[in-house]
Amino acid sequence: MSPGTPTSLQRILVALFAIGTVLIGQGQKIKKTGIPRWVNPIGYTSEKTNDDQGGYAYLLLDFQENLVEQQVYRHYAIKILNTEGIQAMSDIDVSYDPSYQKLAFHQIQLVRDGTIIDRLEQSTINVFQRETQMERSLYDGSLTGVVNLWDVREGDIIEYAFSTKGFNPINKKHFSTTFYQEYTTPVSHIYQRLVTNSSKRIHYKLLDGAVPPKKLNTAGTTDYIWDLDGSDNLLYDSNVPPWYDIQKRVFISTFEDWGQVVDWAKELYTTPKDRLEVSKTLMMEKEPLNERIIQLIRFVQDEIRYLGFESGIGAYKPNNPAKVYRQRYGDCKDKSLLLASLLREEGISAYPLLVNTQIKDGVKDLMPSHNVFDHCIVYFSFEDTDYFVDPTSSNQGGNLENLTFPKYGAGLLIKPGENELIAIPENSKPQVIITENIVVDSIGGGASLN
Repeated sequence: MSPGTPTSLQRILVALFAIGTVLIGQGQKIKKTGIPRWVNPIGYTSEKTNDDQGGYAYLLLDFQENLVEQQVYRHYAIKILNTEGIQAMSDIDVSYDPSYQKLAFHQIQLVRDGTIIDRLEQSTINVFQRETQMERSLYDGSLTGVVNLWDVREGDIIEYAFSTKGFNPINKKHFSTTFYQEYTTPVSHIYQRLVTNSSKRIHYKLLDGAVPPKKLNTAGTTDYIWDLDGSDNLLYDSNVPPWYDIQKRVFISTFEDWGQVVDWAKELYTTPKDRLEVSKTLMMEKEPLNERIIQLIRFVQDEIRYLGFESGIGAYKPNNPAKVYRQRYGDCKDKSLLLASLLREEGISAYPLLVNTQIKDGVKDLMPSHNVFDHCIVYFSFEDTDYFVDPTSSNQGGNLENLTFPKYGAGLLIKPGENELIAIPENSKPQVIITENIVVDSIGGGASLN
C-alpha cells in the first residue's frame, strides 16, 4: 500500500464525518413552534420548595406521549435555589435520532417574581453530534439540540417544553415505555399521559407500589392519565447495583406476550441462503466437530472486531452475516447472528439470544417488550448439552468443556415457537472466591487485613 492510499479505517472515519455533517445540517432545521393541539395544558401548582433539595427543585414533570401522532411531548418547570442550580440548569439539551425523528421547541421562558420573560424567540439552538459511546466502538448517529440560557438568577423558574415526532420504523407499530411515579429528588407535580387509538390494546404493569391510571375515552382515542404528587422521593444507598430499582413505576407495552416479541425479532435475524464456507476457509473441515465449533467461536470473537453503527433501525436489526464476514466487524447483534449461522452450517442447532446485562434476570419482572434488552449472545445445543457464548468476549480461550459465560440470568431465544424467557444457568467453573477480613482495633486506631 502506497503512503498516500487511505486505510479502510480512514475511509470509515471520512464517511462518518460526511454523514455527521449532513445530519447536523438536517438537525439545524429544529423548529420553534406552538404546543401541539393534542397536548393537555398543564401548569405547576406550587412553588413551595425545601431548601435542603440542593441547587434546584422540580415543580413540574409533564410527560405526554401520543401513539396516534407518533409524538412525544416533554414539559418541565424548575425553580433555581442557588448558584449551583444556575450552573446545573442553565443549559437545555435534548437528544434525538435524525434518521426518523424531528425535534421542535415549543416554550422556553423564565418566570421572575411573577413576570414571564420569553427566551424562545431569541435563543439559538446549537446542534452537536456527541456520540457518547464512541469509546465502546458504538455510533448511534444521535444529535443533541442545545439552548444556552442567559441571565438566569437565583429564584427564577425555568419552564420549557419540546417534542419529538416520529417513532422508529423498526417497531412495526409496537410501543413500550416506563413512566416513573417516584424519583430520587422531590417533584411537586407529576403528570403522565398516554394517548392511543381506541382499538389499540395497551398492557401495563404496576411496579413497587405504583398506582393505576385514570382512563378516558374520547372520539376514537383513549387516554391513560396519571396526575400525581411526587414529593415523596426515594433515596438509594451509594453503589447500588443497576438491577436494583425500587421506585414506583409503570411499565407499558403493546406486546401481548413474549411469543409476539419473538415473531417481531425473527424477521430481523434472518440467516443467509448461501453458505459462508468458513470451515473450508479456515481449513478445519477434517477436524472433529467439537473442535470446529470452538474454532468458529474463537474466529467470531477474535477475528470479527467489535464496531456498531446503531442509528435508527440499526439499533435493532443486525447486518447480513455475509456482509459482517466480509467487512470483519460488527456489533453484538451482527456477531451473534454470524456465529449462529456458522454453527448451523455445521449442523448445530444455534440461535441468537437477547439479554439485559444490567438487570439480568430482572427482565422476568417486566412486561414483554422488544426494547428491554441491551445485548445479544448465542445459544447452541451439542450432544444433548446446552451452551451459551458471548461473541463479543475476545481472547477468551479455553475449550468447549470449559466455556465460561457471564451471569446474564435470563433471555429471549429468537427461535420460532418460543413464547417464554429461558433461564441461563450460572456457570460455576472456573471461579475464584476471595474472603477479606478487616479487624479494627478501635475508632481512629489501627487495623489488620487478612
